[in-house]
Amino acid sequence: DDLFVFAATIVVDGTVKGDLVAFGQTVTVNGVVEGDLMAAGQAVIINGAINDDARIAGAALQLTSKAVIGDDLIAAGASLETQPSSQVKGDLVVGSAQALLAGDVAGDVTAGTAALELRGAFGGDVQAYVDVTSDTQGMPPLNMYMTQSPIAIPSVPAGLTVADSAKIAGNLEYTSTKELPIPSGVVSGKVTRTEPAIDTETVEI
Repeated sequence: DDLFVFAATIVVDGTVKGDLVAFGQTVTVNGVVEGDLMAAGQAVIINGAINDDARIAGAALQLTSKAVIGDDLIAAGASLETQPSSQVKGDLVVGSAQALLAGDVAGDVTAGTAALELRGAFGGDVQAYVDVTSDTQGMPPLNMYMTQSPIAIPSVPAGLTVADSAKIAGNLEYTSTKELPIPSGVVSGKVTRTEPAIDTETVEI
């Protein structure tokens, strides 16, 4: 059945034959969750398999190289890292200060973040709301501030970075005030840049 856990440190090494709901300072899933995962904490680390959807929130979110998400991943927090060989077999939706996506995503990626780096293989479309300006481009990486994190925080440059190793089977659409360099041959579909919406409404005081 389902498992609900509330503790400072949570480590799941076995199999949960249902959903797992875990809230703590550090949540680590090394085993198998046959249903959905809903987890929140300062750090959420997935080393095992989530057979259905995963919804995670926290300062530091990490899918290690052994992580497999059977369906969709929804993540919210300061930093999301999907390491090489990790798998998301559905769609990935992330809202964060930064995201490093080095693992594979079978479906679409929707990201709203100040810093996004794509290194993995993506089977669908990628929509990135990064809004790069001359002010944000020079900002120091997040790992300079999050020194108390229980796991290492990757350094992700501001804006959108697409590595030569990345493969996007669908389209890439990004929102930015400036044109960003995209390596040739990485995107199979169309690359579209959209200007961010500017609120021109004036407020009278």
